[in-house]
This record gives sequence, C-alpha cells and structure tokens, in this order.
Amino acid sequence: MLKQRILSSFSLWGTLFLVLCFFGISGAVGLIIFFNILAQREFAKLLKTPFRQAIFDITLGVLFLTSYYFCSINNHCQDLTYALALIVIFNWSIFFGKTALAFLTSLFCFWYMPINLHFFLKIPELYAWENATSLAVVIWSVWVTKLTDVGGFFVGCAVGKHHLAPLVSPKKTWEGVGGGMAFALVGNIVYFLCFSKYFPNTFTFGKSLIFTFIMAWGSVVSDLLESLLKRQIQTKDSGRSIPGIGGVLDLIDSLLLNAPLAYILFKHFV
Repeated sequence: MLKQRILSSFSLWGTLFLVLCFFGISGAVGLIIFFNILAQREFAKLLKTPFRQAIFDITLGVLFLTSYYFCSINNHCQDLTYALALIVIFNWSIFFGKTALAFLTSLFCFWYMPINLHFFLKIPELYAWENATSLAVVIWSVWVTKLTDVGGFFVGCAVGKHHLAPLVSPKKTWEGVGGGMAFALVGNIVYFLCFSKYFPNTFTFGKSLIFTFIMAWGSVVSDLLESLLKRQIQTKDSGRSIPGIGGVLDLIDSLLLNAPLAYILFKHFV
C-alpha cells in the first residue's frame, strides 16, 4: 500500500509538471475540469445517483467550469455562469428529477466540487492571467495542501495517539496534524526560495509562513468533510482508480476547501 501510494504520488506530480510546462494555464484548466469529471462520477456512484441525474450533474459541472474560464479571459460577466447554473438545476429538478433528493443532490454536488474548484480559475484573474505568477500561486496552493496530507499520513501512522475527530475519522490524530503542518512549512520554504521571483512582490516570506499554517488547517478540515460524507455512506474510499490513494475524490478532497481559501488569502491579504 505504501509503495503504491508513493508511486502514484510521483506519477501524479510528474504528470502535473509536464502538463503545466507544455500548456501553462490552459493545461491547469484542463486538469481541473478532468479531475472534476472523475470526482463527480465517483460521487454519483457513492450516492447511487440515477444515471440520468449523474450525467446531468457532470455535464453541468463541465459547462460551468468551461464557460467560467472563457468568461474570465474575455472579461465577461462571470456571475452570469453561476446564475444560469442555478436556474438550470432548479428547472431540471422540477421537470426531470422530480424529487427533493434529486434537487438537493444536484445542488450539493455543484457547490461541493465545481464551485469550489472554480476558485482555482479565479486566482489567475487576480494577475490578469499572467502565466508565471498565476501558475506559481496555484501550484503553491496545491503544493502546501498535498504536503499537509502526506505529512499527516506518515506522522499519524508513525506516532499518532490522540484522536482529532474520532466520530468523523478515527485514524486522524493531532500528531498527524502537527506532522502535516511541519511538512507543509518545510515545503513552503523550499518552494518560496526556488520560485519567489514569480510571486507578487507583496507576498513576503513571512506571509508565506502564515498562509501555510492557514492552508494546512484548511486541508485538514476539507479532508475531514469528505471523511464525514464517506462515514455517512459507510465506505472507506471514494473509488479505487489511484493505487494506494483510493479514488479521485480522495485525491482532491483537501483542495476543495483550500481553493476558495487560497483565493481569499491572495486577493485580500497580498
């Protein structure tokens, strides 16, 4: 399991690196949409969502992210895409879904994945879609988030004793939280020293440390939310598509809160 997890992690980071090197921001947008499709598909399977509704939810997510991206780069009204998506969900639920459960499922699925992930598209807006700065901030956000996951896993397995939220995730410990934060801080220092020239001038080393603490805690909370959902559904992993990790939703769960969190930090405090 550990060997598979390590191999999968290196493969995923290698793929991310190659895509971003060759395609830049457009590649990042493509990855966001791709992972959103897979995650929504897994979520539909977990909830045993009817096929027609699952197709609707996934299609709406793709259209929202795609249209938001094109609205952003062309300076159109991005709020229009959100308003239209809600109108579509309301009408579909009445005339096709026909149950309160179908409505609530579609609405939650839309808010939980596409809406949260779209903040990774809003971050480049802050820098007028300038490729280097936009990528530096987005990758930093993913980097410190995933290092929190890695540190939490290894330290928690090695020395974890004090449970963090036993009713939600029995294996999560305070020691793991501390280890995750330590990994994220070290990773931030390395990343900042290597790529500081690409960051906004107002993003200082001190701010990077404070932001890392905030993002690390956001990663923990976001991960626990998925654990809460899986516990309710009584399943361990969202899928088995990624050896050693689980499903795609297990891979991106910690990013779902940290995408809007990173956007708020860089928009209002940098």
